Amino acid sequence: MNAMPTSMTSAYPAERRARLSAWALELVTQSRDSFARHRWFAALIGIYFLGAALIEWHFTRSVGASFQLYTMTCIGMIAVMAVAIVMIHAVYVMVAIRPAQLFRELGRRYRTSLFRPDRIANALPVLVLLPIFFNSFTVLKTSVPRIAPFAWDTAFAKADLWLHGGVAPWTLLQPWFASHLQAPHFVDLAYVLWFFMLWLVVVWQIFGLKAPGLRAQFLGTLVLCWIVLGTFGSFLFSSAGPCYFGRVTGLADPYTPLMAYLQQADRIAEVWSLQTQDMLWSYYAGREIGFGGGISAMPSMHVAMAFLLMLMASRLHWGLGLGAFLYFLVIQVGAVQLGWHYAIDGYASAIATAILWWAVGRAVDWHAAPRAALGSASSRPAA
Repeated sequence: MNAMPTSMTSAYPAERRARLSAWALELVTQSRDSFARHRWFAALIGIYFLGAALIEWHFTRSVGASFQLYTMTCIGMIAVMAVAIVMIHAVYVMVAIRPAQLFRELGRRYRTSLFRPDRIANALPVLVLLPIFFNSFTVLKTSVPRIAPFAWDTAFAKADLWLHGGVAPWTLLQPWFASHLQAPHFVDLAYVLWFFMLWLVVVWQIFGLKAPGLRAQFLGTLVLCWIVLGTFGSFLFSSAGPCYFGRVTGLADPYTPLMAYLQQADRIAEVWSLQTQDMLWSYYAGREIGFGGGISAMPSMHVAMAFLLMLMASRLHWGLGLGAFLYFLVIQVGAVQLGWHYAIDGYASAIATAILWWAVGRAVDWHAAPRAALGSASSRPAA
């Protein structure tokens, strides 16, 4: 068999290098534009970071160590969820499209869609900023009791009684939970899965291109929830939650029966929340800034993020919205039955998240209006 001419074989690497160079050049160009488009997002996180750095300096006379807590976690979660999204897409192609040559079709789709320069460039600013943001949040959340000692637990416990006709909310479902000692384990599992579900949707939206307005609304609301609710709300309404009620108030603890039930259930099927609550208290007592550290009941960020996922899902498909609504209810119930939150923490979080979602949506529409008008004007035929 005759060998392929040398000129032909050398052309293939040259062609690949040319395509790679063109891809890299487009990535650089698109990235420059992407950072310009995300300037307000970057400015918001930059101000938040400066506030966290000043507070850390005030308490520790150093800046830097605490801002490494979530960096590798964020990078790892982004990588894992990106792989999960690629795999979900592969399953979709295999089941729904069923091409004759699966791997060739997947390669074509990954090359022309998933790994497009504009998709990666659009994601870069958020990928860079999110680790900075969540590190800053942990520094600020851990500082809450130092700046605003827990003072609202008694008021929120009374508010729960008033809102529920003089009955503590956790007692309403307790007869059913008492006869199902494994129930807290599964509710707690939903509480743990919240972290992964949130990151899956976050990474999906970071790389999303189909609905830029919805992406901006979701990411903007996400960040503002953690700033307005998770930070300012925690300082304004500093509270520890039912599981710590007796420790922070010094009063007779009405949640002792709930915690005793959870300890009993833990012996049947593990309730991870109990271990996490002990860990957070040890951080608090030692004034440490640790991974996942910080105690704050009002408002509930678990409920806020579950509600945000529901708002997002309802914009995509009614079925997804229904599933997300049911999950939101499980998180709201779990927040109360696992001793993390007063019921009012979740109610306030859902209402505030809805307001932020609406406000960010109006801002996105307002920002997009001039571009839409410009585009329609440029498309008109000349007179």
